Amino acid sequence: MKKFLIFILFFFIAVCLYYLIEITAAAINTPDLLKKYLSGEIVKIDADDFTGRQIEILLKVQDPGFYHHKGVDFKTPGNGLTTITQAIVKKMYFKNFKPGIAKIRQTLIARFVVHPMVSKKEQLTIFVNTVWFEKNCVGFQSAAQLYFNKDLPDLSEDEYISLVAMLSSPVGFNIRTNSKSNSERVRRIKLLLEGKYKPKGLMDQYYGKLTDDEQKNLAPASYFENLYEKSEP
Repeated sequence: MKKFLIFILFFFIAVCLYYLIEITAAAINTPDLLKKYLSGEIVKIDADDFTGRQIEILLKVQDPGFYHHKGVDFKTPGNGLTTITQAIVKKMYFKNFKPGIAKIRQTLIARFVVHPMVSKKEQLTIFVNTVWFEKNCVGFQSAAQLYFNKDLPDLSEDEYISLVAMLSSPVGFNIRTNSKSNSERVRRIKLLLEGKYKPKGLMDQYYGKLTDDEQKNLAPASYFENLYEKSEP
């Protein structure tokens, strides 16, 4: 029993050291990463180019506690398991992110590196320019041009919401290939924005039941049908 406890202790210390090294390395690399991800090579539109209403819609759906959390949020209803901060960590600090144990590293870097070193405005700018919509379409400006042949500031509110609707499942809620699902997602988002729907808990990101086809394209452990057994939006 004593040997087992010693093993557990050493294992715990080793894990802590590993993640301390990972956090330190991430902090050292952050200035160079910021130069890259805030450069003209990646940034096609600044967060300031979004209207206040557009930012409000984006955050209400994607990260409702964005301006209050410290990179991680496991308590705000409707937030899910990934904040905007964590989403950009996946882009900036991972060559090939795979769900599972990598989530721990992602979460620690978000909390202890990106939160203290990257401003909220910079985080938003990186997010809106790196979010994936489909092959050869990355970022909101590219999406506005691809789906509507417009620049982002020229989109109507419904058109903009239809882009936001794609973020949780770019394939399942694709404007062109799954237009019916996209329209339904837009309808639910509008209910959320109008205060007619309130998320039932952290993982209530879809505001109602999804079809089997929609469920096939979701991130792992992001949808729980039993949340919606008693009511529909």
